[in-house]
Amino acid sequence: TDGATAEITPARISAKLTKEAQYLGVKVFQTIGVRHYSRVDMIIDKNNNIYVLEINTLPGMTSGSLLPKMVAAAGLPFEKLLEHLLKLALRK
Repeated sequence: TDGATAEITPARISAKLTKEAQYLGVKVFQTIGVRHYSRVDMIIDKNNNIYVLEINTLPGMTSGSLLPKMVAAAGLPFEKLLEHLLKLALRK
């Protein structure tokens, strides 16, 4: 291969593996103590083992960034995400 990567959102994995990855992402988020939002990057090997690569505590918020793409894939418009984040920030 040429080393190129593809961003596939949502990931083409089973519902069970999706739930496992989501659970792991939430646990990492809580363990680190991040507020409001982050992006937990993971890889899954051919045996369906999930590995956390990093937690991005300030992910990009442009239309080409991964976080807005993930939120859109979950059915939440970008504007609603921003409204939600602003409400959270104003509470603190």
